[in-house]
Amino acid sequence: MRWLSKHNINLTLLNWNGQLLANVMPEQPKSGKLRVKQYQKYLDSTNRFEIALKIVQTKVEHSLNLLEELSKFYESVDFVKIKKSSEKEDLFLLDIMKNSENQDISKSIKQLMTYEGRIAGIYHENLTKIFNQLNPEFNFTGRKNKTNSRNYNASDEINVLLNYGYAILESEVRKGINGIGLDYSIGFLHEINQGRTP
Repeated sequence: MRWLSKHNINLTLLNWNGQLLANVMPEQPKSGKLRVKQYQKYLDSTNRFEIALKIVQTKVEHSLNLLEELSKFYESVDFVKIKKSSEKEDLFLLDIMKNSENQDISKSIKQLMTYEGRIAGIYHENLTKIFNQLNPEFNFTGRKNKTNSRNYNASDEINVLLNYGYAILESEVRKGINGIGLDYSIGFLHEINQGRTP
């Protein structure tokens, strides 16, 4: 582990179902001022909302770009229909942005998460079509299970692979945040919780 750290290589430990257990990373830069600025941005409602909004807008943009590309290869993905659905949701986003100055930050953030969730629903609905077109035997029904919006304890092949991929992605995001000296326990969109990294 010392050798990995010395050579700027991070080590990611996952459990059997793709959940990130630990991340061993090289030492982060000594940048107290940067972290103080990060905390100040989090505590300022306007800044926090603007950062959360940018995160969601970027995620939505990339999700729609991927679906547009996939629609070129899979007939089941109707991008015209997807675009209409997303434009309808964009009206909801405009209302959120308009009302954000006049309401409590937690309410604006929750509405922003609702918008993100609706777009994620469109995204996963279309991925489900693709997975079932590729191999109907998977009988993939989606990311949700009975107790959670994500299928952490996946019992099907697709969700196991998605869990594994998301854990690797989380590890890379943590490494990137750590690498510039920021604190990945501070979430601008998701609230700070004891049991989960935002």
